[in-house]
Amino acid sequence: MFEIIFTGGEGGNEVIITGEDGAEANLKNIIDGKQTMTAYKAIKNEATVTVELGEALIKGEKPDSSFISNSNWGFDCTYDTSTYNNGTENVPSYILVPTVVTKDNLQKELVDTGYYRMENGYPKLN
Repeated sequence: MFEIIFTGGEGGNEVIITGEDGAEANLKNIIDGKQTMTAYKAIKNEATVTVELGEALIKGEKPDSSFISNSNWGFDCTYDTSTYNNGTENVPSYILVPTVVTKDNLQKELVDTGYYRMENGYPKLN
């Protein structure tokens, strides 16, 4: 997914291209200077929340905001009770806080964490 942002101010407009989820093509564009950043949420973190929520529900628990504070996650997550509505009611949601990945922190945030490896100068999913 791409997003194009036009910024205005003194000196004219600038076009900033951003993305979401760290697709390999987007990361290549970041390294090549064609894209500014991507908002990245690690699939491993999404899976962790999903599995732990599923386990709580199977046990008959009703997870709420304390579910996050009682977790041992090493990533940020928020609890939202007002944004998502299924047409009948607001659906409580656990939202992972994305990491902004740029050319300057791509190595630290994606490669050093083991999610990606560098191959021919570009990140590839592990």
